[in-house]
Amino acid sequence: MTEHGAAGAGGDGTDGAAAAKRALVRDLALYSTFRVALVVVLTAAIYYLGCLVTDQMPLVVALLFAIIIALPVSMVSARTLRHRVNANVAVLGAARRERRDDFRKRLQGRSE
Repeated sequence: MTEHGAAGAGGDGTDGAAAAKRALVRDLALYSTFRVALVVVLTAAIYYLGCLVTDQMPLVVALLFAIIIALPVSMVSARTLRHRVNANVAVLGAARRERRDDFRKRLQGRSE
């Protein structure tokens, strides 16, 4: 019971970390879905454009080109979503550092 009481005593830090964790999961799922969809769309576009220019276009080649093109395109087009993911990771990192420092203080016998 003391562990739960000490962890819950943080109040805003614990609630903020939980909210940041939920937001991180949501934003990371959205960002990953966006990037996969971008690769699919680019693969289809490259494949069909390649078929127009030549008689046959290997799908693997179109997929590899799409992956290479999707990286910088997603960095530019999903900038706000990427910044939200980074901000949530920073909040969770700060909460983790705070919990770790509190744990170290309790191990050393200091209760400040």
